Amino acid sequence: MWQSDCRIEKGIIQIYYGNGKGKTTASIGQAVRAIGQGLRVYMAQFLKPMDAFSGEIAIFKDFGPDFIFRRPNKSCFLDNSFDKDVKEKEKGLILNEIEYAQEKMFKNSSDIFIFDELLTALNLDMIEECRLVELLKMKPKQVEIILT
Repeated sequence: MWQSDCRIEKGIIQIYYGNGKGKTTASIGQAVRAIGQGLRVYMAQFLKPMDAFSGEIAIFKDFGPDFIFRRPNKSCFLDNSFDKDVKEKEKGLILNEIEYAQEKMFKNSSDIFIFDELLTALNLDMIEECRLVELLKMKPKQVEIILT
């Protein structure tokens, strides 16, 4: 199998946002391209519960060891209908996942970090805007971040 020795010299921040389909799919498309170039990808999906099935998850195992997929959400699909106790618990899990991903960034364990549904989590007050800005400002130069 051919793989380049491609490394990111200056990573950018990409944002896929808006109503309708395609945001997660676009970020996964970026992951496929990156893996094909020999890069490592870390993806965290924030609003779907750990055991929820979606079509893209079925193929993640085929991406190999250079693709890490995590879901910090334990209980339910997160939207405006969950109660305060669930919100506080899940909010803590989201923050823990961001801190974990940030550690991975500084250890150079992945080249691209996809934070799927994080902008919706921001709109649901599951993460504070200043925490997201802090994450983006602390991004190492060679790391690329994709937000949906």
